[in-house]
Amino acid sequence: MSIGIKENAQQALSQLEIKSQANLHAHWYCCLWKPPPCCLFLQDIKVDEGACSAVLPTSARLSNQQGQLHAGCYCSLVDLISTTALASADKRPAVTVTISVDFFASLPIGEDLVVESHMVKAGKTLTFAEVSFR
Repeated sequence: MSIGIKENAQQALSQLEIKSQANLHAHWYCCLWKPPPCCLFLQDIKVDEGACSAVLPTSARLSNQQGQLHAGCYCSLVDLISTTALASADKRPAVTVTISVDFFASLPIGEDLVVESHMVKAGKTLTFAEVSFR
């Protein structure tokens, strides 16, 4: 199953012509070496300079005891999609310093989750991204 996500990611990356493309390939390779389970199911991955989006079809294997998408999936997606957006815009490697997630509603299993991230600010040592789910 991880082969599909790697092929999907490589296809999205091959369409991205920016100077940090080698860093972006390395970033996805590291993320997919031992990815969180929810990241194996990502589809429709799109990467633009400073932005990234993907779709996660939800299933029972990603659910919590209430039959909703597990909170850990949201956090894993925030980490992967935001650092990918940052890596696409910057030559430096992107690592997560802090993740803050506010939960306003839950997603029932069986619905697709769209995750989008974009770079908000780039400083000397820290770069910030915002992630949204719909």
